[in-house]
Amino acid sequence: MPKQISDEWLTEEIQRGLHQSPFPNQRIPSAERIRMIQVGVKTPMLRNKRARLAWVSTGVFLACLIVIASIGVRYEMPGGWADQRMSRASGTDGTLHIPIGQTPQEAIEKFRNYSDIQIVHQEALEGGALVFYKRSYMKDGTDLEVEYVRKTWLGWKWGM
Repeated sequence: MPKQISDEWLTEEIQRGLHQSPFPNQRIPSAERIRMIQVGVKTPMLRNKRARLAWVSTGVFLACLIVIASIGVRYEMPGGWADQRMSRASGTDGTLHIPIGQTPQEAIEKFRNYSDIQIVHQEALEGGALVFYKRSYMKDGTDLEVEYVRKTWLGWKWGM
């Protein structure tokens, strides 16, 4: 038959166990061991701070690049801020939507709705080019036309 344990004895035993140390003797670590523990604790914190700072810096840099790129695209896209300025300067009602071409010839063809032009001469200028051309359907005559196209980071855009 199992021995009955009184509740008082069990409570006293638990109280005594809670007041005792889990180790039978007191162990005091050496100064060298304490220093190693302190270095081990500080180093990951510094690494975490540096990593967090690196991630935040990278994120801010990328956000700035995205904002600058979006402003640049908004400025140069057809109907953008540059076209609005040109429309106001020329006194046009509404906003011009000047298309962007890969070459100066393509930019002129898109803006003028010409299907084919023959470039006679192209003179490079700072920020753009002067294009002297004839329209293909008029073989003879004095129909030489001059256009200014400017180079943007998105491509070539008609200027005047």
